[in-house]
Amino acid sequence: ERIDDLFINLRWDERAEIWLQVFDMLMSNTQAQWLFGHGLGQFLMDFHSRGVEQQFRVFLSPHNFFFEILYSHGILGLVVIFGAVLTLFGALVQALGRCTDPIHRLEGYVLVSTLTASLVHGVFTIPFFSRDFLLPFGILVSLILFYITD
Repeated sequence: ERIDDLFINLRWDERAEIWLQVFDMLMSNTQAQWLFGHGLGQFLMDFHSRGVEQQFRVFLSPHNFFFEILYSHGILGLVVIFGAVLTLFGALVQALGRCTDPIHRLEGYVLVSTLTASLVHGVFTIPFFSRDFLLPFGILVSLILFYITD
């Protein structure tokens, strides 16, 4: 429901304001910043000074995993993090395909749906590098690794 509302009212949503500001911030990157990023936690300081200067509301994160990781860790960090998530997802789907026990298969379906829901929910709501996302995500990754190796 919140995601439907986001896309219907994207033009008036505060996320669109943040994303436009972050996009503008990214356009002023140097080559090294595109490659390696600005560093963990630097978004808050840069966005705060920009917000004070231009007199708009200051937010703690870009409310978008893609922008957050790109700003803090650059293209290399983005490739590493999304590559790891895609590898984990692929390994989970492969393990699910090899499974013959119906109960074990159901567990795999639950893990696939939970991973998908976690990523979709997190992309638009909470910062990637926060305990609100990383703690439950870490537990989920642990369960997936346990499932894959079982």
